[in-house]
Amino acid sequence: MADITEINGAQYEYEYKLSNSLGEFKLNDGMITGFDIQDNFFSPFLSGVVTVSNPFNFIESEFLLQGDGTDIFYIMLRPKLKGNKTSKHVLEQEFVIIGEQNLIDDGTALKNKKVYFLDSKDAYALRAVFPYSKKYRGKGGDIIKDILKAFEFPVNEEMEPGDFIVKDNPEFIIPSLSYRYSDLLYYILQRYYYIDGDLPVKGFLRKVDNEYTIQIISKLYSENNNDENVIETFTSEDIASTQKSNPNNHPQKADIKQYISVINSNDFKTPFTSISNAFYMNTLVSGYNPILGESELVEVRLEETRDKWTQKFVDVFKSIGGGVQPFLALNDIKIGKGFKILRLPGNTSDNAKIIEAGLVNDFTFLNMQLNITVVGDTERQAGKFIDIFKLKNENNDSDKKMLGRWFITSVRHVKILNTYRNEISCTKTYTGKG
Repeated sequence: MADITEINGAQYEYEYKLSNSLGEFKLNDGMITGFDIQDNFFSPFLSGVVTVSNPFNFIESEFLLQGDGTDIFYIMLRPKLKGNKTSKHVLEQEFVIIGEQNLIDDGTALKNKKVYFLDSKDAYALRAVFPYSKKYRGKGGDIIKDILKAFEFPVNEEMEPGDFIVKDNPEFIIPSLSYRYSDLLYYILQRYYYIDGDLPVKGFLRKVDNEYTIQIISKLYSENNNDENVIETFTSEDIASTQKSNPNNHPQKADIKQYISVINSNDFKTPFTSISNAFYMNTLVSGYNPILGESELVEVRLEETRDKWTQKFVDVFKSIGGGVQPFLALNDIKIGKGFKILRLPGNTSDNAKIIEAGLVNDFTFLNMQLNITVVGDTERQAGKFIDIFKLKNENNDSDKKMLGRWFITSVRHVKILNTYRNEISCTKTYTGKG
């Protein structure tokens, strides 16, 4: 049964519970000094840290950790609605406690605290040792599905298998003695690609509607205007309930949550040469051609990938003032002369597609980045889009970068005593015209 507490001046239902084979111990909200739960698009598993008040080492007298991977910290937090209605936007997760730290106050034991380091229960289960005799072959998505089913995780049966294939020798995995299921999972995800038209793109393992699935990044962008994909509209200035006609605003899709959709602070970053020199590179993929019996090189060129990427990741957006243009820090020298050489095990043409899919990721995620801090809301999650708008009818250069539709790469749910905030990181691939 959930209890009620007040956070940010509003009522929330909550439940915090420690449990293992010895029993369970419920904590009230007053004992939780704070927590930081992290939802990252590049990982399907939540992680976090919880700080608990522990006066006179009270917790140890009531509950003792085993330290064997069976210690569970359960967190549930959701806004309380009027009447008997239950909010569908809930922050809920069972975590395995993977470490603890005792903070001892020098003045009085009354102020002692305990810090728990948390990992998702599913992520911890995948740390099981991978059997040496086990072999996986076939399409990458099918292998991932088989791994998750082996642990009885809920899996979407329509998971996209992708176009990366683990074939016979020498490409199947021969694990070391310390190899774990999580190592294999991330090995497959690192090489997974899907051919969308003529462009190889990456897929990301996510948990959607309580089922694990692979989300194809280009499909997410092409469906950016769907109701379920744009979760909120933020204003970069004053409190507002409607959006006005700054030409760089994206046509409004999601609601503006008055009072909590104001950006309190932001950290805006433009990728500089340190990024472009390291990641935006033409690539020569080196390999062996078994038919000709000789080495071969396959080119992956920036200019060709950029044009295909623009169609999938830029042209799908628009602004009130008209079209948009891609934002990439490329010049003629980099496009024409800079090369790096890579060699991967397996077929050279397949490896070229893996490299090109990685380059698409670099164009997308190593682009303009924005970190914002806003009043907390359990609805916010990674893998969705938000709109940022401005009331003033201006058309300056900073608005062309800042305003528009952003893709959320991570959300931190940070609660400290009776305050709750979100720290959101997002990325954007385009600017307004000009």
